[in-house]
Amino acid sequence: MSLTESKTERILGAVFTVIGLALYFIIIPWQIKDVGAEFPTPRSFPNLLAWLLVILGAALFISGMKHRNAADQKVYSITKTEAKLVLITLLLMVLYVISLYFVPYIPATVVVLALMIFIYGQRSPVKLAAASVAVPVIIYLAFTYILKFNMP
Repeated sequence: MSLTESKTERILGAVFTVIGLALYFIIIPWQIKDVGAEFPTPRSFPNLLAWLLVILGAALFISGMKHRNAADQKVYSITKTEAKLVLITLLLMVLYVISLYFVPYIPATVVVLALMIFIYGQRSPVKLAAASVAVPVIIYLAFTYILKFNMP
């Protein structure tokens, strides 16, 4: 499958905008308790990210619209291997979200991150273990002690 640069920007811009709006209006209110006038609330950071996604998605869409008739556009294509990696990544993310209902954040994230790093080609056990353990622990500590949010 091949797409021009501007068409890719329009498609991805629309997708990111829709995802951001769905996060803000549907998913965040459904999944994160509203605590009233407290600040920061558990919804503050997710709401900020959702609006950044909407704004940047809209900007990407507009950029694609501006350049849609340009003659010197790049053409992007995706191979079957790359398409498989995308589908595997999406499947792992769905399984990861489901696993967070049963498994604490750090073990679930270590396993999924290790699988992702391995699938995308890192074969060094030391690098794989270091990244898959360090990243979730750093994120957990940052959210718990700096932002004062409880992680699952």
